Amino acid sequence: MKPIGTHNYFVYIITNKNKTTFYTGVTNDLATRLYQHKTESCTTKKTFAGKYNCVYLVFYEHFDYIEDAIDREKEIIPISYQNEPYKTKYFSAYRFKIFVA
Repeated sequence: MKPIGTHNYFVYIITNKNKTTFYTGVTNDLATRLYQHKTESCTTKKTFAGKYNCVYLVFYEHFDYIEDAIDREKEIIPISYQNEPYKTKYFSAYRFKIFVA
């Protein structure tokens, strides 16, 4: 068991090249999870992210507790179903750092 304060959980958003599809997830190893998404998009395409080629990291946020990360993911997921102007307004309002150029 890890000592208190050393836990790492991430909520992340990835998208495809055209930024038309978004995938939101939670992981404790962001680099490995992004590699898994990239591998899946190049091979079997059995997952949502693989099927829609979501491999570009758009946003991530760090948490010490998994419960907080899951709660944050639940806040973000409904936004991904909104139209583009709403998403842009939301991301701007909360100053999410967007990594995709």
